[in-house]
Amino acid sequence: MADAILGFEEVVVAFGALRAVDGVTLAVPQGERRAIIGPNGAGKTTLFNATTGAITPTQGRIIFCGRNIIRLPQHRRAAIGISRTFQITNLFPTLAVSDNLALAVRALTPRKFSLLGSQRLDGKEAARIERALGRERFEGLLADLSAVLAATS
Repeated sequence: MADAILGFEEVVVAFGALRAVDGVTLAVPQGERRAIIGPNGAGKTTLFNATTGAITPTQGRIIFCGRNIIRLPQHRRAAIGISRTFQITNLFPTLAVSDNLALAVRALTPRKFSLLGSQRLDGKEAARIERALGRERFEGLLADLSAVLAATS
């Protein structure tokens, strides 16, 4: 596991007598991806929650960039790049499409927690939104409310 960016060593997550994750060992080398598959109740989400710090494994080690992160709190894991997304898309329906995009782009930066800083997009954020939209195709939709677009799609 020395060359792995992410590794699991005998990770167990138990809820009383139930072992939702039972001795997972896995190495993910940098630049590669792995899929965790299985039926409902197999422990996939529990493993993701243990990786992101939402729950603490009962035993084992989770190694990220050579460091055991098993006791690292969730917000510290997010700061080093470990977080999860959810299958449900959440939009702010009373905000314009451009405002929803600005919030999404800002969430990828350290400014995501800034309440006192400027709300204006910096050049990198604006460029990222333009690339994501393909400017010509969506330019006319940026001022529309997200709720309007969601209802018509």
